[in-house]
Amino acid sequence: MNDDKPDLDTAYGLKTPRDSKRLYAEWAGDYDASFAVREDYQLPI
Repeated sequence: MNDDKPDLDTAYGLKTPRDSKRLYAEWAGDYDASFAVREDYQLPI
């Protein structure tokens, strides 16, 4: 992974479970406010 903000390219480029854990730790705090808002993600109801 690189030092940029996580995005879909980062997620699709993961190679190991450790990479996945690192991405989650890095992205979880602002995922809703950044990626989900930008992509207009709607929770299914």
